Amino acid sequence: MKTDKSILRLVILGIGLWTLLVYRDVLDSTSILFTTDDHLGALTNRKSQLPTGLLGAWNDSVLIGTPMDLILNWRHLLLWILPLKTFVNWIYGIDLALASVFFVLFLRKRGLSWYACIPGFLTAFWLGNNMTLTYSGHTGKFGILMFSALFLYLAELAVVKKSLSFGALAAGALGGMYLEQADVALFFTIAVFPYAVYAAWSEHGWGSFLCMLNVILIVVSVAVASRALWLGYRSSIKDIPVVSQKNPVEKWNFATQWSFPPEDAIEMIAPGYTGWRTGHSTLPYRGRMGQSPEWQQSRSGLYNLKLDNAYLGVIPVVLAVLAGLLIGTSGKTLERRDRDTIFWGVVAVSTLVLSFGKYFCAYSLFYSLPVVSNIRNPNKFLQIFQIAVAVLAAIGFDRMLSLFRNPDDCGRRRSRYFAYALLVATVLFVVATLVIFQTREVRIAELRAGPWAESADAIVGHQLYAVTHATAMLALIAGILRYAAAAPGSMNHKRSRWIIMVPIVVIAVDVLLLGRQYITTVPTNFAAENAVLKSLKSDLEYQRLFCPSQYGIYNFWLTYSFPYHGIKSFNITAMPRAPQDYKNFLKLRNKNLAVALQLSAVSRLVGPYSYYTQTAGDPDFGMDLELLSTFDLDPDGVTVHIAPGSKGERGKHCIMRPGKTAPRFALMAGWNVVSDEETLATFELNINKPLDLLLISPGSAEGLPPSAGRGITGQVRVVTYRSGRVELQTDADRPAILRIAEKYDPDWQVTVDGKPAELLRCDYIFQGVYLDSGTHDVVVEYRPDTTTFWIQIGAIVFCFIIGAVRIIPAVIGRGTPG
Repeated sequence: MKTDKSILRLVILGIGLWTLLVYRDVLDSTSILFTTDDHLGALTNRKSQLPTGLLGAWNDSVLIGTPMDLILNWRHLLLWILPLKTFVNWIYGIDLALASVFFVLFLRKRGLSWYACIPGFLTAFWLGNNMTLTYSGHTGKFGILMFSALFLYLAELAVVKKSLSFGALAAGALGGMYLEQADVALFFTIAVFPYAVYAAWSEHGWGSFLCMLNVILIVVSVAVASRALWLGYRSSIKDIPVVSQKNPVEKWNFATQWSFPPEDAIEMIAPGYTGWRTGHSTLPYRGRMGQSPEWQQSRSGLYNLKLDNAYLGVIPVVLAVLAGLLIGTSGKTLERRDRDTIFWGVVAVSTLVLSFGKYFCAYSLFYSLPVVSNIRNPNKFLQIFQIAVAVLAAIGFDRMLSLFRNPDDCGRRRSRYFAYALLVATVLFVVATLVIFQTREVRIAELRAGPWAESADAIVGHQLYAVTHATAMLALIAGILRYAAAAPGSMNHKRSRWIIMVPIVVIAVDVLLLGRQYITTVPTNFAAENAVLKSLKSDLEYQRLFCPSQYGIYNFWLTYSFPYHGIKSFNITAMPRAPQDYKNFLKLRNKNLAVALQLSAVSRLVGPYSYYTQTAGDPDFGMDLELLSTFDLDPDGVTVHIAPGSKGERGKHCIMRPGKTAPRFALMAGWNVVSDEETLATFELNINKPLDLLLISPGSAEGLPPSAGRGITGQVRVVTYRSGRVELQTDADRPAILRIAEKYDPDWQVTVDGKPAELLRCDYIFQGVYLDSGTHDVVVEYRPDTTTFWIQIGAIVFCFIIGAVRIIPAVIGRGTPG
C-alpha cells in the first residue's frame, strides 16, 4: 500500500512536469496561447461579467446583444480567480493534467498495472482530438474530459466500496460535465453512465444497490446540471414566438455538417496525412469535414473546416486490438479485464460509427431520438472513442506484459499470429510508401492544378512522411509483440524491461510532435491598443461600429481587439445557433444595410478605403459617409499609421461616419402598431425612415395609447451603464417611447421611477418603454429566472458535504481515499 502511494505521488508529479513540457511555449512571459474560439477577446468579455453575471449575463459586444450563458462551472470559477493570461495559457493543461490523474486512479482501481496506466492516460488525453482541440479553444470540452475521468474514478470507488455516498460524488461529476458543455456531455453520458451500471452489475449483480446507485446518479446529476439543462432547452428546443421550426432537411444538414468522413480515419495512424487543419500555412486540411451541404451543388458555403486532428498512433490502436483478440484466453470464464474489454470495445466501435454522422446510416437512427436532433457535430463522438481506445490500449499493454511475465499465458499463440499479421500490414504499408514515392511528381502536378497549388510539394512530401511513420510504428510494435510471444517469462531480463518502455516513449514523442501543430502562441501584445483602437474608444461611447469587411486585419480586430478593448461592433464572426429573429434581421442587413446600421446605433464604419470610394456617390447605398481619417498597416499586419482623411496621401484603410447616426437611447414621439412581416418589409423597402416613426409589435401593444407626433423628442441621459444593465434619466414634454437599440428578450426587466413597467418590442427586434411626459428614472436590466441556479447551488453544496464526510477523514487517517 505504501509503495502504491509513493508511486502515485511520482505519477502525479510526472503528469505535472509532462504538462509543463507539452505546453512549454507559454512559459515564455512574452507569449500567450493562440486559440480560435475561447480566445483573449471572448474571455475578456466573460471575465468582466463575473461573478454577478452568473445570475444572468448579457453580451453587448456583438450585433445588438445576445444572452451569455455564464453558468457556475469549473472553467468560469477558474476564469474568475486566475489572471486572464494565466487562464488562457493553462486552462487546457490544467484540465488534461487533472483528467490524467483521475484516469490513472480509475485504471488502477480496475486492476491495471502502473506501466499500463501511462499509455492509457497519454492516449486518452494527450493525442487525438482531446489534445488538438487546444487550437480551437473549446475550454468546455476540456472540462468535460476532466469531469468524465473523475466520474469514472468515483463510480469505481462507489462500486468497489458499495458506497452510495461515492455514487453521489460521481453524480456530481456527471452533472459537472453538463455545466461545461451540455451537448457534448450528453454524448459522454451515453458511454460513462452505462459503464457505472455495468461495473455495479458486474461486481454486485442485480439488486437494491444497483437500483439506488442509478437513482442517485440521475437525481443528483440532473440537480447539479439543472441550470445548464434549462438554458440549453431555452436556446435550442423551447418554442418562443419569434422562433420558427426549421425545415427538416435544413435541420439535418445543420446537425450533421461536422461529420467525420470515414476516409479520414487514415489520420488516426498516419499523422497529418489529410493535412493538419483548415488554413494551415503549409499543410491545409483537404478532406470533407465541415463541408457545407450546398457546396457540391452550388460551390457556396464552406469547402471544409477542421481545426483538430484524430491522430492516436499505431501503437495505441494495435494495443487496443490486442486486448480484443485475447478475450477468453484465460479460461472458460471471462475475467474482469475480458468483460471490460468487451464493454469498452462496444463503446469504441459504436462511437466511431456515430462520429461518421451523415456518412453512415447509423446516425440517422440516433438522430431520431429526443433532443439529439438539436445537437450539432457528430464528430464530437471521437472524443469518447479516444477514451475507449485508451482503456483498451491500457488493457492491451497489460496483456502484452503478461506475455513477458507469465510463461503459461494462454494468449501467446494468438499474440504470435497477430504479430505476423502486423508484419504483413507493415509490408503493405511499405508498398504504399513506395507507390507514393514513385508517383510523387504526378501527385504534385495534380495538386498544382487545383486549390492546393501553393502547398503541393509540402502535401505530397508529408504524405510520404505520414505513411513512413505508420510503417515504422507497425514494424516496431510487431517486433515487440513477436519478441514477447517468443520469450516467455523474460520479464526479469534487463533487455525485456527496456523493451516494454519503448512503446511508452514512442507515444510520448508522438504527443510532442503533434503538439507542435496545435499548441501555438502569439506575442502578448498582439491585441495591444493602437491609434485606430484609441480613436474608436474615445469616439464611440455607447454607440457601435461596423466593419464592411471581415477579412484580414478586420477579422483579427473583430475577434480579438474589439472585445478585448470593450469596443462594440455590429459584426459577428461566429453565431452557430442564431435564433430566427436574428436571422431575419440579418437578412435585412444584407438587403438594406443603411437602415440596419441606423436602427442599430452604428456611428462609425471601419474598412478599406475602396469601400468609401465605392459607396460615397452611390444613391442606392442610402447612407452618406463622411471620411474621418485613413490609415495604413505596417508589414506585420497589426501596427497602424493613421492620417487625417481631409488631406495628405490616402491610406488603404479608413474610418467613416454615417451622415445620419441613430442614438443608442432615444425618446420617440410617434409610433404605429405593425406586424413583424410588415415591419421587415417596411425597412427593406425603405418606406419608413428609421427613427421617424417607431413600429411596435402587436404582441407588445396592449393598452398602448395612440401617438400624435413623429421623430425624436426630449432628452435621454445615461446615468450608469454596464452590459446587461442601464440606468437612464429621461425628460420630455409629451408622452413618448424610450427606444433602446438593444435586442429584445423576455428576460429583460424594466422599472420606471422604481415601479415595474412593460418592455415593448419595437422595430421588430429592439426594446421600447412607454413613458408619460415629464422626467423619469428608467432602469432596464437583464434578469433571467434564477430558480435553476439555486437548485444547482444546493446540489453542489450537497456534493461538497458528502465529499468532506468521505474524503477528509480518509486523508487525515489513512491517506488517499480508495
